[in-house]
Amino acid sequence: MLVGAEPRGLPGTIIDRVEFQRAAEGYPLDDVIVHAHDASGNAATLQVQVKRGLTFSPKDEVFKKVVGQIAEASKKAEFWKGRHELGIAVSRSSHKIDGPYQDVLTWARQLDDAKTFFERLERPGSANPDMREFVNTFRTHLGSAGVANDDETVWKLLRRLHIFVFDFTATASASEELAKERAARTLHPEDGTRALDFWKSLTELALDIAKSGGDRTRERLISEVNGRSYRLAGDRRSLPARQALAEASRNTLADIDDRVGGVMLTRQKRASDVHAALDEGRYVEIRGNAGVGKSGVLKHFAQQISSEATIVALNPTRTLPKGWLTLKGVLGFDGTARDLLLDLAASGSAILFIDGLDFFGAEERRTVIDLVREAAAIPGMSVIVTARRDFGAAEPNWLPADALDKLGRAKPVLIDELSADETDELRGAAPQLTALLSEGNPARDVAQNLFRLSRLASRPAEAPTLRTEAEMAEEWWQSADGAKDAGHRDRARVLKSLATQALGRADHLTVASQTAAAVDALIASETLRDLGNDRVAFRHDVLREWAIANLLFSDASLIEQLPLDRPATPDLSRGLELAARLSIGRPPDAERWRSLYDATSKDQRARIMGTCCGAGFGAVGNFARCSQQDVRDSLRGPRQNLARTDSHRHGGRKQTRGRLLCGFGSSFKQDSCRRDYASRSILGAAHHVASQRRRTDTGTCGPRCGLTIFQLVADLDG
Repeated sequence: MLVGAEPRGLPGTIIDRVEFQRAAEGYPLDDVIVHAHDASGNAATLQVQVKRGLTFSPKDEVFKKVVGQIAEASKKAEFWKGRHELGIAVSRSSHKIDGPYQDVLTWARQLDDAKTFFERLERPGSANPDMREFVNTFRTHLGSAGVANDDETVWKLLRRLHIFVFDFTATASASEELAKERAARTLHPEDGTRALDFWKSLTELALDIAKSGGDRTRERLISEVNGRSYRLAGDRRSLPARQALAEASRNTLADIDDRVGGVMLTRQKRASDVHAALDEGRYVEIRGNAGVGKSGVLKHFAQQISSEATIVALNPTRTLPKGWLTLKGVLGFDGTARDLLLDLAASGSAILFIDGLDFFGAEERRTVIDLVREAAAIPGMSVIVTARRDFGAAEPNWLPADALDKLGRAKPVLIDELSADETDELRGAAPQLTALLSEGNPARDVAQNLFRLSRLASRPAEAPTLRTEAEMAEEWWQSADGAKDAGHRDRARVLKSLATQALGRADHLTVASQTAAAVDALIASETLRDLGNDRVAFRHDVLREWAIANLLFSDASLIEQLPLDRPATPDLSRGLELAARLSIGRPPDAERWRSLYDATSKDQRARIMGTCCGAGFGAVGNFARCSQQDVRDSLRGPRQNLARTDSHRHGGRKQTRGRLLCGFGSSFKQDSCRRDYASRSILGAAHHVASQRRRTDTGTCGPRCGLTIFQLVADLDG
């Protein structure tokens, strides 16, 4: 209240008055009552009951009593008319234990009606037993308290409930350190040496006020502090900066589409893994291939925190370049980065979210680095990022290593394509997806990726079946993501222009020279995202890869424009691989593939040949010219390097040839970054070949290729 910060649980407001022990005045959760107002002058109230230990279990009598107090609060007519929030303050146990309860409250706030909330809660695979038990216990206790406990009432109360977790009782308490530092920054710089005394005085004052059931306004509190000979720093009102930051972060999260077929996949198992990782370290990477839904998992956690306080969420297209000073100027904040993050952390926003770590430009990285460095120095603040599965393999993580070490690196959380349970969940929640996800559907394999499934689900029922990602990419490009109407040619020009810019590693994609109608059509079809000032971005990383692939496929000479002086970026790496796949299925000959092959340096041919041998059983049959000698020529350098790894051991045992092949790229260091494109393709080829081996139960690439998996491995192994 002294510094004008937003109260935890009421983001976007300023505190007017704090009251203690006010049950007699009509506040059943009576330990702390916060009265505040937002920028429009609208009143908001938060009632908080403080309980050191709660298990939220059916046998927890303390929880039963608190729910009874919640029931009493809900009886007041004005409770349902304004912004009246309820809070339970508890001590920290662990992220893994607290997580399910917080997830329930997040669902209640994010879902628009009780019916959808309870359908998700009861759907197999969506919620875990702890979540269901928590809601059922809450419902039972409401009934025992003599109030309605139907679905609608339970859902509405859960939407207003917050569980605030503090660790004041823990050794080296992060909550206490944050409070002390905020108190210190409240003082005039010349009184900084009195910070610990000031914190002790505030604590004693709060206890005295609580004992008498008193209250304080900001003006009265300032007067009392001055009366104790403490000089306060200048009045720093950070609400405008927090509001600007909140708007930017909301836009970042809005860029993440977490729905498929109109429903949101809960991915509770993945969320539980992130909760567990936060117990291991304060730096957590959510990794996965393009389109698997890792950003959706990050969004879930960001929305959870945003109900308590303003968050910071960054992505490559919305992050201001050139470091903290630029961001500070745009926000209109008059403090340091530490001041801002400390303010947010003390208000409940203790996580910095960074989506798409692989795709930040050099200038935008400077801003992210500045914030991560400061976050690492703030007690209890964590950093959650998303990145591709092989992030950090071709080149080191660009975030400062010392900051990550200080945060503590948790084991990365890996997000794969849809599991059997998730597939069943989608079938139950969205019956229209059942056909696509059925065992016999030709598109089932490609539909196991959430992004591809979403695009397949949006196609007309009478549209031809697409069996591979290459077919999906080709249709998208040729149709320019729309009908073959009068605007098709202009849309196609826009896509080609953007693909050319992406291939050339442009910092920002511009449509300044394109027709407005074509750009608007691609924004409406969700191929592009409008960033303003004639700047756009592909709506999803996968679309960027598809654009690069189709451009390379249409003109193989453009391969020479690849930035071969540095390691391959994920979009260029995948784009080249998809271009090779597009070139495979072209009967009766393979001239397109051959032109791509001939335009590629020997170091890059490994990717093309790897794709030839791994893309599909029938298509590879078109390649009579895919000789073993081609493979030997294009992989001779890698083979020699592989021989040097013969003595490498994994887990105390020499790796098998298949294992060695799959691990080949990470140990394959070359003087030229050209090799990076080849090594990544070998990884992809190994995966596809192994997949084909499992499907067909044969060791062959195709009926006419004449190159078996075992021959390929033997050739590499010398």
